[in-house]
Amino acid sequence: MVYDVPIEVIAQEVSRATGIARSRLYSLTRNREGAYARSIVAFLAKVVSGHMIVDVAQHFQRSPMRVSQSIIQLENELRKDDCLTP
Repeated sequence: MVYDVPIEVIAQEVSRATGIARSRLYSLTRNREGAYARSIVAFLAKVVSGHMIVDVAQHFQRSPMRVSQSIIQLENELRKDDCLTP
């Protein structure tokens, strides 16, 4: 099921849940903390709300390739996490 949730709302909730400031999410610097939070937003935006990668990239002023790579990296981390595997 896909939910109609704007990227901005997902970003706000990821910021709140992780404690990573929203300014870090939108920072154009290569801050690891911000990049990690953006990857979570991008993953959720794609999976939960069906947003296109290009839309997420435009929202964060990043390249679609970079956003796609960050989603893949996050998915790989999730697969390796023993707490998430049955």
